[in-house]
Amino acid sequence: MEEEKTSSFATSQPIDVRIVVEGASDVEALSKAVQKLALGSQYNITISAIIPTTNPELALKAVEGADLALIATDADKPGRQLAEKLIEVLKGKVGHVERMKLPYGHDLEHVNIELIVRELENAIIRAGLKVIQQIKMLQELKHELAERKEEIKKLKQEIEKLKEKTEEKGLKPFRISELWKIHFPTEELPKNIEDAVNELKLAPDILAAQNYILAKSRDLAVQALRLAHAAIKLAKKLKTSEKVETTERPTIDEFT
Repeated sequence: MEEEKTSSFATSQPIDVRIVVEGASDVEALSKAVQKLALGSQYNITISAIIPTTNPELALKAVEGADLALIATDADKPGRQLAEKLIEVLKGKVGHVERMKLPYGHDLEHVNIELIVRELENAIIRAGLKVIQQIKMLQELKHELAERKEEIKKLKQEIEKLKEKTEEKGLKPFRISELWKIHFPTEELPKNIEDAVNELKLAPDILAAQNYILAKSRDLAVQALRLAHAAIKLAKKLKTSEKVETTERPTIDEFT
């Protein structure tokens, strides 16, 4: 019951929107535009502040914690540059940041409030659509995470089963890299060491996988590594001698 009350309270709270403008005249123009919109009933939105500043630090202090910050600047190059600077500073400090373009020459005497009303409404709608897209992406990531968790769960179950089987056979896991450092300190661990161990055909008494060697004792694990190491070295030597033999073997041309 308590959870239902909390959820209901959270969803009933209006969205806190704050608008950053360049100057005092913009505050009055935006205030007139806000009055023409029924933001509370239409979008469950409240404009809690209209802040006149071009200072990023002051803007940050004024809008930090808001659900949505609208950066309302002129539609010219300086206005765009200021908006970009403010957006960069405010990103991550509020729920979402959206730019709102004010019309050219919007002095109080000749300003077209309807244009500002339209742009204000459009900016809110744009922000909403972007947030919806972000929520969709978040849901997809959650779904992917859930799938990964399921995969991890299955892997853990398989590991447990393998562990049970190895314990039944009296096998113990030994980390290959640790054994190698102790017994072959001057040599680099071969990438194919696990394949080499398994090629010895010592299963089910000795197996190698995922940097582990399963054996009944540490000594048997070390012996398997020594045999695998010797097999790898022998294979390299044979490969080298074959290359030399092929190179030194006379061709038909040499007999003609």
